[in-house]
Amino acid sequence: MSRDPRHNLLLSLLDQAVITPTELALELYARCHGHRRLAEEFYATCPGAETVAVG
Repeated sequence: MSRDPRHNLLLSLLDQAVITPTELALELYARCHGHRRLAEEFYATCPGAETVAVG
């Protein structure tokens, strides 16, 4: 059974995809984990969190 060469190309493109969550997605994630204040406060308390300018 031979493999389609396009299959390998698709996988390599997916491996290189850069996905950045939106502000809304980050806000919803924080709220789903019980946080009710600013999302920045939630992520500032996460281990290994980096300071990133938003907006």
